[in-house]
Amino acid sequence: MAFNPSGTVCGVAQTSGTSQYNICNGGVTNQNKCSSSSGAGVALNGQSNFGAGTYYFMNGSNNSTGVAINGGTSGSPSTLGAGTYSLQNGSMSIGSAATVTVASDTTTTYISEPNGAFSNAGKVTFGVGTIYFNDGSGGFTSTGTAAGALTFTGGKNSGGNPSTYYFYNPSGGGNTALKIAANATAAFGPATYYIVNGNLEIDGGAILTCPNCAVGGAGDTFVLTGTGSGNTLTGNIGTVQMPPQPPSAITTTLNAPGTGTYAGLMIFQDRNAAAGSLNNGGNNCSGSCNYLDGGSTMNMTGAIYLPKGVVYFQGGNSSGNCLVLLDLETIFQGNSSLTSDGCTAAGVKTAFTNHVALTQ
Repeated sequence: MAFNPSGTVCGVAQTSGTSQYNICNGGVTNQNKCSSSSGAGVALNGQSNFGAGTYYFMNGSNNSTGVAINGGTSGSPSTLGAGTYSLQNGSMSIGSAATVTVASDTTTTYISEPNGAFSNAGKVTFGVGTIYFNDGSGGFTSTGTAAGALTFTGGKNSGGNPSTYYFYNPSGGGNTALKIAANATAAFGPATYYIVNGNLEIDGGAILTCPNCAVGGAGDTFVLTGTGSGNTLTGNIGTVQMPPQPPSAITTTLNAPGTGTYAGLMIFQDRNAAAGSLNNGGNNCSGSCNYLDGGSTMNMTGAIYLPKGVVYFQGGNSSGNCLVLLDLETIFQGNSSLTSDGCTAAGVKTAFTNHVALTQ
């Protein structure tokens, strides 16, 4: 199936252009309006191609599938061209046997399921550019475990601008915005990743890499922020959740960018976040509670800035000899390692004290 194609289709030359499609499931009451009856969504079981354009998927049931993409192979993937994909109800899912590519480049791409979520069990690659995900309370979740299951290409688009990816949860208030599930794989190409109104969650056994990144050069920054003002904003800003996950450790190979707006920063939490606090001898945490318990396979280079956060930290190593933590309070668990020896080369600015003198 092809929407808004370019090239020859059935012997007829087609030219892709700016188009809008209203795709109804559950019946149509007139030319421009879908009926309110419950619909089971759209299942695409073969290779499907959507040219650049605007697509509205409208069905009556909040609990149904919105769009399920189950087709496409590595040689002939299903494709979503740059544009807007808006689901009135239900969720968007990538099936376990599907291979999908999503384009952006100089056109911002929006994928919106405010009453559902986005899930990937197959293989999906998001191209360079700017891509927004507007996911309901379920957020964006990837469970695919094969190599290349989830790839954000990152880098600069054809106009020379850096890539940005936004994960927005309209529900806010401590829900998950981006989740890499247990044993899943994810490649975060050099870009800025905005985690808006929710947590960044990485589960046990997950493998995270940064292709085309280099210490002191291209890298990743994950920004935890929120919408609203006052107490609403404070309550919407999420945390980092990489909790202890025996017996499978989390494996990460990530580094911060060496230059640019977030030079040296791998994780940055909005200063308006709620302050974390400890009680019961440090056993109980409330407010901004963060877990970086990936163990010795948690290889990260850069600064982790959680100014209002309590951080439970275990493991950690840095191939770039620079892993620094700035937070409200740190609880070290087991064998832990932080170092600033190579921070200058990694683009991380640190302050050193040459000597300490006591005066009377």
